[in-house]
Amino acid sequence: MATSNYSYGAEISGMSTPGDYTKEGGFYAYYEICGLRKNGALLHLVRDPFVVFGKTWVGFDNQMSIFNKMGYIKYKNLGGAMIWSLPLDDFSGTQCGQGKYPLTKVIARKLRFYHETDESNINRPMFNGTILIALFVTLVLAVHRK
Repeated sequence: MATSNYSYGAEISGMSTPGDYTKEGGFYAYYEICGLRKNGALLHLVRDPFVVFGKTWVGFDNQMSIFNKMGYIKYKNLGGAMIWSLPLDDFSGTQCGQGKYPLTKVIARKLRFYHETDESNINRPMFNGTILIALFVTLVLAVHRK
């Protein structure tokens, strides 16, 4: 199969190489993906973005895809969102050029649990007393294409 086949359903040969920080095949943190982009990984902006470098394809969420998912949560009147792991966001604000916790802040702003003047809200649970419906908002999948 040609290495330029990035379409849905394209064949894969297994998990990607481990990330520099996550140290797990098939799994990258958002800040690792930003680093890949800085080093020339090709970004594809579709409904859900992905980057390609060599034979590796990485699907991920960015601020826009998270924003859209939060719109879905509100449209369906669901109880909230679940964040898989805060440390997988750009917690230092140094890798993506979007400030600290760029993905988490989109969730908080869109669901109205965050105020620009109060950075302490970023580490509080986002639960407003309703039943929490878990929606996995940041699923990062990295595979090695054939």
